[in-house]
Amino acid sequence: MRYVMHMIWFLLWAAAAPAQDMPPALQEMHQRADRLALENRLAEAEEVLRALLAELRKDNPENAPQLLTVEGQIASMRGRQGDRATELEMRRDIWERFRKVSTVYHPSHAIAQMDLAVALAATGQRREALPLAIEAVSVAEALHGPDGFVANIWRGKLAEMLRAENYRQEALDLFRASLAGLERNIAEVNDPNSGGLYTASITMGTNIAELLKERGEDAAALAQLQAIMPRVETYYGKGDAETIAYKLKLADYLVDLDQYDEMDRVIREVLPQIDAIYEGDNPFTARALSVHALYFLRGGPEVASFAQGLEMLQAAADMFDASFPEGPQPGAVHESWGKAVLNLSAVLSDTGDWDGSVRAALKAEQLGQASRNTLLQALDRAGIEEAWSWSDVIEESYRIAQNSTQTDAGHALYQMVTRLTLGDSPAAALHRAITDANATEAELQSEYAALMLTPVAERDPTHEARLKADLAATSREQKRLTDELYATAPDFSAMVSGGKITIAETQALLGPDEAVVVLDVGPAPDDWDFIFIITADQRFWIPMPIDPTQLDEAIADLRASVDLKLGVRAATSLKAQESGSASGFALGAAHWLYTQTFEVAEPYLEGKTHLYVELRGGMAAIPPHLLVRRPATSLEEADWLIRHHAITVIPSVFAMKAMELTRDKPHAPQPILGIANPDFDPSGTAPVQVSSNRGGALSPLPETFGEVRDVAASMGAGAEAVIQQAAASEAAIKSADLSQYQVLYFATHGLVSGDEVKDLVVEEPALALTPGDGEDGLLTASEIALLRMNPDWVVLSACNTAVGQTPDAEALSGLAQSFLYAGARALLVSHWPVESQSAVSLMTDIFARRAANPDLPAAEAQRQAMLAMIDGPRTEWHHPAYWAPFILVGDPDR
Repeated sequence: MRYVMHMIWFLLWAAAAPAQDMPPALQEMHQRADRLALENRLAEAEEVLRALLAELRKDNPENAPQLLTVEGQIASMRGRQGDRATELEMRRDIWERFRKVSTVYHPSHAIAQMDLAVALAATGQRREALPLAIEAVSVAEALHGPDGFVANIWRGKLAEMLRAENYRQEALDLFRASLAGLERNIAEVNDPNSGGLYTASITMGTNIAELLKERGEDAAALAQLQAIMPRVETYYGKGDAETIAYKLKLADYLVDLDQYDEMDRVIREVLPQIDAIYEGDNPFTARALSVHALYFLRGGPEVASFAQGLEMLQAAADMFDASFPEGPQPGAVHESWGKAVLNLSAVLSDTGDWDGSVRAALKAEQLGQASRNTLLQALDRAGIEEAWSWSDVIEESYRIAQNSTQTDAGHALYQMVTRLTLGDSPAAALHRAITDANATEAELQSEYAALMLTPVAERDPTHEARLKADLAATSREQKRLTDELYATAPDFSAMVSGGKITIAETQALLGPDEAVVVLDVGPAPDDWDFIFIITADQRFWIPMPIDPTQLDEAIADLRASVDLKLGVRAATSLKAQESGSASGFALGAAHWLYTQTFEVAEPYLEGKTHLYVELRGGMAAIPPHLLVRRPATSLEEADWLIRHHAITVIPSVFAMKAMELTRDKPHAPQPILGIANPDFDPSGTAPVQVSSNRGGALSPLPETFGEVRDVAASMGAGAEAVIQQAAASEAAIKSADLSQYQVLYFATHGLVSGDEVKDLVVEEPALALTPGDGEDGLLTASEIALLRMNPDWVVLSACNTAVGQTPDAEALSGLAQSFLYAGARALLVSHWPVESQSAVSLMTDIFARRAANPDLPAAEAQRQAMLAMIDGPRTEWHHPAYWAPFILVGDPDR
């Protein structure tokens, strides 16, 4: 907003009243600078302020609050003129000098601190900004009252920072509370400075509307925007540029609700007002044209007005180009320009200009307005119509596929690879310390955001002070570590290319019998869905015929047919469950899911014995190896996908490069550490009851000791490599040097969010171990993430270890994500509660095959062990619920 920040500053200056002690001549200089700034004559205002500063220096010490405050005004002028770097440098210097002469409870010091926080946030340094802003808000509450206008305005600035850090709900709640407070301030305050309150309330109301928009609450967002429009028109005037900008935003919101006639009225009202202010090409006219064009384009190419709409939209795009001749800058976000060229892309596709459509969509992406669907549809048609080569189409689509889904598990893998790439260097330790500090900081920020919504009178001052101190200390430490890392290894990020990989790089990592398969299922029900098949010498990109509703129903049927209705390993045998009988398996759903996904790629996967599969959307909720290739009426007839391919699940296609980057890194010296048969209640009460939506108990697992002992023996390790009962404790795992083991093998119960163990509610996924020595026996996902390890793979022979923290979470989060983050190269994890005897058989068979043939890949060993169960003498084990729960995530052999 043009004057918002200056008006807010003017309010705060009045609150601090630093000019009252100035001689009359200097007060006049200060007032003149204010007038010039309000008229947007920024360079002249800065010149007057610098002259004022020179006069103040004659009679004041270097760090006098009056002098520092005027320097702050000069910094504001630099920032408003686009010199953000100088503004930030000045803000930091002013704040550090204030710290030498006063506490933060001096009003001008508090203003300087919030100014620094705002400047840091504006340059993307929000982690450093947040603790400064939080403390400044607390000071404002103490100095001016919890409902004073300064506290309300600053809470709004804090909410903006939280919003930028993706704490959207916390930000929305804080904006609403601040706006309500400002409304009270406006009603109570009756002085010339209340305009600053108006602008602040307008800004907060707009932020609320935008957050509602982001949540898909279009009607509520429109209502919020309409509610602030009278104040906008009253304060700025109906023909002012600020009012025009708000009306154009209102027109956008109306379009999203298909209120085209009302949008047409708004645009026709503002176009003459724009012409009265601007001449020639300008962003306001371009924006108005781009929105108004939609009024004429509705109905598609068949309507008579379509040509006029296309002409208007093209004129708008050209006008944006003329207004910004330097083009989109790296990292720029220009919503109006981006929307205009994105709409142009869609319209050009309607006219058959596929090259133009693709290029417009790519430009919209540069401007921060990417649309997966628009891009992919344009690329697909550009390939079909030979406007683009298929090689270029597939390469671009592969890039888009990597941009459209960034999973927590993929991020955890990226962090692990970055650490391993840095090796044992000091930079590696710094990177790990930074990621740990970031996690701590995020928890503190969330906690403090919740505290800010609590009335001041109800807050615990000691707790609030501790939170502020911890957050400030963590933020300072994070910045120190980051600065040190970049000084130590300035080019480390180039080693991993930002977590992206090209098709050529992918192909170079594949053998002749291997393929990468990406099920690119879009996040929205109406998205286009595609499958990528990348082999060593070919690339394919094929639409998938998925119906989202039928997909969800088929997955639900399939999961229900194997679900033990249990939350823990070994609580009940599968054969006792009706849903687990052979006749109960959803063969039809398993085959239908195959027809919607892998079947379209089947001709291109012939002869490929090993698939690296990235699963997205609902497909991530099931192990791919239990899909059925042909119609079948019995388990004996089922042509399981696992009969044709060994399968490794990857959290992202970057995992292929990640595994290669870690190939030559040092491996742990010891073969295995096995953890089995914990004593869940050393006090003697057994079994430990577990309450969940599945029922069950933490029953003893004596058979798991033999399981892990046999696995260890196959790797040449002795009995000392396996710990059980009292030794298999949470405390022992936390104190052990886990970086010494190639395999970490946990054979125990797994728990998911919402389970209750005795009187403890499990808030995140956990492994059940022996309690004691100050530990509750539940090794949680967040605790795992803080462990230090270097295993080739982690085996979680427990239940539900592949699922996320909530029922709708991504499949490879929770425990799996935490072990990747902690340093595991690969995982063997389960999709549902496992029956203990079959889990023992499967696991020992996998490792026995590996021991008998050291060159046998892990995925192939798993495949053979599964087939041995499918074709073995125990007919109840032919059901997928016995042999199919485990997936291999990552490849320990690469």
